[in-house]
Amino acid sequence: MDIKLFIAENRPAFFQIWADAFRGVGSVLVLNEQVSLSRTTTKVDAEIMRGIFAHERYGGMFKVGRSQILSTKGDPQMPPWVATTPPFSGHLETRVQPDGTLRATVVPDKIRLPEEEEYIAFSKVFEEVARFNLGQSEPKITSLLFSPEFLGIPRRDIHSEIEAIKKAYLESCS
Repeated sequence: MDIKLFIAENRPAFFQIWADAFRGVGSVLVLNEQVSLSRTTTKVDAEIMRGIFAHERYGGMFKVGRSQILSTKGDPQMPPWVATTPPFSGHLETRVQPDGTLRATVVPDKIRLPEEEEYIAFSKVFEEVARFNLGQSEPKITSLLFSPEFLGIPRRDIHSEIEAIKKAYLESCS
């Protein structure tokens, strides 16, 4: 897969960490700007977006373990496509609260480290982009943009999460 990856990281504490991690990877550019600015200054085909936000804005149905490519339906503030992060399976657990009310929470079926989830999510995104491109004559997705902040990265250890994303990306390129 030949995809140019743009990472919009404008948080001072994290920008250099991302830039250092991807130094030497010519097909990756770390931008020191907000993702909303990157959408207008950088011509990209798709943005990686959390599924919950993408489906709310652009439709589609959640498919556990699957990324999806959704049309942004000509949204002038967005690239033509979004690639969703895949949802992980879970179940509801209910507990009686001290006041007698029930409280339901979604609990993951499998507990994973954040870096494991990032690796799986980004691998699934890159797989779906490749599948999408095989089924399309034109236009193809040749560039992707994402904002670590918008995706909730980091959740624990920035270095291990970046390495997981880098590994998923480099594997998809081979």
